[in-house]
Amino acid sequence: MISLLNTLSVLFVALSFSVTSTADHAQHKFYLSVSKLNYNQSEEAFQLVSRVFIDDLELALKNRYGVALGLDTEAEQKVLAQSTIDRYLNSMLSLRLNDQEVALDFVGYTYEADQILLLVEFKRPDTSPIARVEFRNRLLTDVFDEQQNLVHLNVLNLKKSKVLSREQDTFEWDLSQR
Repeated sequence: MISLLNTLSVLFVALSFSVTSTADHAQHKFYLSVSKLNYNQSEEAFQLVSRVFIDDLELALKNRYGVALGLDTEAEQKVLAQSTIDRYLNSMLSLRLNDQEVALDFVGYTYEADQILLLVEFKRPDTSPIARVEFRNRLLTDVFDEQQNLVHLNVLNLKKSKVLSREQDTFEWDLSQR
């Protein structure tokens, strides 16, 4: 998971997007999260790293749950932050393999500059061949109409990317049609 995190950090810096100020979320030029979903064959799990702006996530959590977390500050309540983010991710992310729902396990989070990296794992319930992947990502679309979620999916040496939005929040890939 650590090497995946390092790889994604380099990728995100290369894809860095322009923001006029992160102190005031209203000044973003646009709203974008970047997620990398990789299938780790040896662990039989999909590992996800999603990058979002800290202030945007804080606003979403405050609006939805009435909780002010003070993420990445001395006032941060780590246990409350972990459980609140876990709850939010379970409502905003889902993975289906071969039309079967896969449980989300929120591993944790870390900070990098003004972003929070959310680490999630989806353990496969069985070892049947992966024929169809459906990944739903609605991160922050409940707060920002113009939110876009860029998803990079890597499975069995195949790569595909898609931009998701409030209107189109699911990435579907039929691997049998490759």
